[in-house]
Amino acid sequence: MRNNFCENCESDIELSHNYCPNCGQITEDDLTVKVLFSNTIANYFSVDARFFRSFIPLVFKPGVLAKRFVNGKRLKYLHPAQFYLFISVVFFFFYSFVQREQQEQFDLALQKGFNSEIKVDSVPSQKLDSIQIQNIMAPLKKNQKVMGIKDEDLKQIDSIIQNADADDFNNFDFEANKEKLDSLIAIDATDEQIYREMGLTDDDSNFRKNMFGKLLKFYKQRGGGLLETFYSTIPIALFFLLPIFAFLLKLMYWKRARYAHHMVFSFYFFTLVFLLLTFFLMISMIVEMDGWWWTLLYLILIIHLFISMKNFYQQGYFKTFLKYVFLGFTFALFILPVTFGVLVFTTLLLY
Repeated sequence: MRNNFCENCESDIELSHNYCPNCGQITEDDLTVKVLFSNTIANYFSVDARFFRSFIPLVFKPGVLAKRFVNGKRLKYLHPAQFYLFISVVFFFFYSFVQREQQEQFDLALQKGFNSEIKVDSVPSQKLDSIQIQNIMAPLKKNQKVMGIKDEDLKQIDSIIQNADADDFNNFDFEANKEKLDSLIAIDATDEQIYREMGLTDDDSNFRKNMFGKLLKFYKQRGGGLLETFYSTIPIALFFLLPIFAFLLKLMYWKRARYAHHMVFSFYFFTLVFLLLTFFLMISMIVEMDGWWWTLLYLILIIHLFISMKNFYQQGYFKTFLKYVFLGFTFALFILPVTFGVLVFTTLLLY
């Protein structure tokens, strides 16, 4: 027998009602396998239909989708924030494959480059000449921040090198023992255990021990880890860039729309950016793309933004162009460089 109250919100309902007037849930909702799957399929195709209804005007009718949404036509389209989050997740999913490859290449380049740079010709029991000293100090200076070497330590290293023997620098080749070294790091072996396994003895010079420690620290951290940390901060940066973009629009169109309307416009434009980036990224994973492809993407975006502003704010071409140029220069010359600087600082802080 059916209850005279809603099982969802517990409001009183008439027996003649098929739906709760308070929350809208169906009154006769016995959970069966049929109901479970029919609701799931209905919800899926509802989102799917709204996606395609939103996709076409977003891409082919710049500014029209945002205009329709703020004018009240909302149920038939994906919510702008939902659309943005969905497309951004799809983009970063595909980008993770490219990112992983870039990290591996970055790691390999740094490790090989550093290994080759610190080697000097073996001249047993002889002092290093000025060229050999320069060959050793150059990579140390270049990788000073990555290896965590202070300025005073670098000066001390330089003075020690002046009196060091050439054989102190032989066999600093981590790449030759990569598998053994990686396995030790994987089991969380201590630095002292790694030193012993890699052949460092108590009879080795203090300089050689210190140098080995610095190289081990560099190898453990890997350059690609720095790249990975940088990539992980990008979504956070974009999260803050979007409201700043909307704020700039508010400054230019102070009396024409509420800030929430500018946010809707910004959500849809950033969604388009991610959508096109995803499309071009998928193409680049199949065929090699030359630089002109990315130039084409840039041209599409700047033209699309201008038409979007014209259609959404409905001002003349001249006024729209002036505000478009102001928005572009402000964003490109001030907002993006500051954001990039914060990204780099945050990356180094978290690394």
